[in-house]
Parts: sequence; structure tokens; C-alpha cells
Amino acid sequence: MKIFSPVQIDEERIKANLILSSPDFGEKILFAEKHDYFGGQLRSALALAGITYDVAKDEEEESLKEKMLVFDSYWSKISALFIDKEPVFGILMRQALLSQKDYTLRTGSYHSFGVDNPNDPVSLKALFADNSRTDLIRILLDSFPTAQADDIKCGLQKTVSNANIPERDWRYCFVKYPKLFEFMSRQYMRIYKGQNTLIIKNIAANGYNIEVFTYTLRLILKSKNIKFDFFDDAGSYGDHYVTTTTQGKRIDIRFKQNKFVVYDANSDKNKPEAIIFQTQGEPLSEIISYLVNK
Repeated sequence: MKIFSPVQIDEERIKANLILSSPDFGEKILFAEKHDYFGGQLRSALALAGITYDVAKDEEEESLKEKMLVFDSYWSKISALFIDKEPVFGILMRQALLSQKDYTLRTGSYHSFGVDNPNDPVSLKALFADNSRTDLIRILLDSFPTAQADDIKCGLQKTVSNANIPERDWRYCFVKYPKLFEFMSRQYMRIYKGQNTLIIKNIAANGYNIEVFTYTLRLILKSKNIKFDFFDDAGSYGDHYVTTTTQGKRIDIRFKQNKFVVYDANSDKNKPEAIIFQTQGEPLSEIISYLVNK
């Protein structure tokens, strides 16, 4: 027997009243409920249109028509983001959401970017169903003018390119370097927020993971044809570092407490004299400048 949550019951009551109050609105509701990905869940579009149970039950006809137009506009955009039970611009949409805030969904000890599977408790469907995130979804949808694929892609790309995120924020790495998403399983899409932020390859952190900033550094070094090696421990407290050579000296680079720390690879990293350089403000820009100018 299927058990409905209180928010699901509220949504069904709202839709039932809309169908009874307005035949036109009823048609739009019944059509929207056929969407493959959302399976009848219209909560986000209803919230964006300002439709509550009292509104659906008692609103004047003219006002309800205006809200129907708002609902229709937002629903057309939402439905266009998901086709055949998966997002059309999945990574780009997640980047656009991260451009605004840390929207990740808590799942045990981890945080998920929202998986594609609509039946998962931490799916993108669940994200759109969360009325506490209505303002975030509104900003996302308002970033493109129509539900046309080209407009959606262009709007999301503009949001990402205009993102103003401090370099010390782990979101910066994902927004600027989407290749980070490729490491994690599409089934889980997880990170672990501990002393550093780890990208979890599969379901748990006890396996092989990568640290967000050191992996981003690796991507940048590779793009600049700077030779390096790297090391990643298993587990949530493992060691992660990049090793390279400058002026004939072998160095190890670790990310600690929101900054990169450069160590003499031949010294004991636990001793202060092993530290050669530390970034201060913008970790990625400063460490690249240090390596390039040495």
C-alpha cells in the first residue's frame, strides 16, 4: 500500500481544488501530471505560481487565471529540463545551481548533487519538490526566457560563466571545472565534507576518493603541460597531494585549511621547516602563479 506524505497530500488537495475551480487550469494540471520524470509531482510549479490550498479553493477567477499563466510558464521550463526520465543538461544545471548556493542534498554522512533517478530520495526530482528551495529554483528557471533547448542551454551557461564564488569555496571548483563530476558515480553523485571536501567515487568514503582542490590543481597543471605525479589515500581521512619539481627541487602540494601548502618532498611534512610556501587568499590562482613563476 502506498503511503502519502503530508506534503504530497497537500499537493493533491491543491490540484483537486484547481481542477474543480477552473476547467482550463484542470486541463493543464492533468496534462502536466503525465510527465515521465515527475510522475504527477507539480509542487515546484505550484509554489512558484503562489498557489496554496486556500488560493486554489477561494481565489477569484481572474486572479486564478493570472496564476495559471505563471504556473504554465514555469512548468513548461521545468518539464523541458527533464526528458525520458533524466535531465537534459544534467551537469550544466547542477553547475548553475551551485553558482547560487550549496544546494546539495544530505544523505547520511554525505551530500549529493541530486541523482538522475527520480525514485531516489536524493534525486533532482526531490530537489524540485522541496518548497524550502523555491527561490533557488525560481532563479534557475528565470535564467532562460523560454523552454526551448537552445534558450535553456544558453541561460544556464550564462549563469555559470557569471558565477561569483570565492576560490576557497569548494563550489568554485565544480562550477569552473565540470570535469570533476566525471569522477563520481552517476548513481550517487556524492561528496564528503570533512576537513577537506572529498569527491566520493561510489557509495562510501572508505574506498578510493579524491580531494576537490588537489584534483582541480591536477586538471590545471595538465592543461598547462606541467609535469606532476599525484597520490590519493583511501578513506575519508587519507592523504591527498600533488608532487612536482621546481628549480630541481621535488615538492609536495597539499590542500589544508582552505589553502595550498607546499612542502619539501625530502623533509618531514610534520615539521614547520618542511613548508616552503602557503597560499593566502585565492588558493588555485596563487599556487599556479607560484609554480609558473618559479
